[in-house]
Amino acid sequence: MTKENLMLICLAEECGEVIQAVTKILRFGLDNKAKEYDDTNREELRKELNDVMAISIKLTNMEVIGNFDDYELIEKKLIKLNKYEQVSTELGILQ
Repeated sequence: MTKENLMLICLAEECGEVIQAVTKILRFGLDNKAKEYDDTNREELRKELNDVMAISIKLTNMEVIGNFDDYELIEKKLIKLNKYEQVSTELGILQ
């Protein structure tokens, strides 16, 4: 196994943990705290997103990916997310 493959596996695992944190928030709420954890679901999500960011930086440093701080792409995504939010509001999906 290459270092690149190892980091990609780690990235996939962390993304899975982000998914798990999001589903817990949707089921139990942002500020719920499971008995076995010291942190709220909100804090767990923040930690998992930071883990994804750390691996992204590692992949950038290893030159597996280019810089992931492409502000043009980020701006395009933010515009798209704002449109989704607006349409969802107009359709009465968002409260």
